[in-house]
Amino acid sequence: MEFSQLILAIDTSSGCSLGLLTPLGKTFWVSREVRKSAHEILPEIAKMLQAEKIDIEQLSAITVATGPGSFTGLRIGISVAQAFGFAHDIPIVTISNLALLAYGASLRDKKAKFNEAFFVAAGARDKEIYFGHYRSCPEVGIIAVMPEMVVSLDDVVYPKIDSAPCFVGDPWFDGYGQQIDLLSAEKVRPESGPKSIKHLLDLGRVQFLAGILVSAKELRPNYVKEHLDYV
Repeated sequence: MEFSQLILAIDTSSGCSLGLLTPLGKTFWVSREVRKSAHEILPEIAKMLQAEKIDIEQLSAITVATGPGSFTGLRIGISVAQAFGFAHDIPIVTISNLALLAYGASLRDKKAKFNEAFFVAAGARDKEIYFGHYRSCPEVGIIAVMPEMVVSLDDVVYPKIDSAPCFVGDPWFDGYGQQIDLLSAEKVRPESGPKSIKHLLDLGRVQFLAGILVSAKELRPNYVKEHLDYV
């Protein structure tokens, strides 16, 4: 049986989440046990494919969350995507976890606002955050306005924009660091579990159709920090 579009989504940045897109619909599998990811991911992928009567080489693409996140967790998902990519010449769509949070926030309304700005934060260590600035983009779902960085929340320099941004991520709610003036701005907590993997699958599909792909050889984790001092 031939399929026109088959995409597998993998996210092991925190726990293990999988998604599979076929012309008949979508299926998802989520485990929050980070330590079990290495043991569960391959059997669960096999179950998903067998249930849909799909061979791995039939996949149109693999979309994988590349981080930032758990150093060990990221290596699991990326290694699996890379192995499948090498073995079966499957193209890969890489999605930053910060971009994924921005994309999820962009879907909070029935219709995303074109060019809406998102300031995204995820906890790092020692009161540092991973910070990214994104905007919605119909052609590719979400686009980075500037390089992601690791910075103290107190030291974030917020880009000047024409409209009120949407602040996405737990650090904006946690209360450490400077008190941000959020008058006329919106705060959104990140979505996880089934919603997050669904967003990864949907965003991966959009970018696959836009031709934003890498080969297995080019696939790299997105640690943000050049020199890692923690796992």
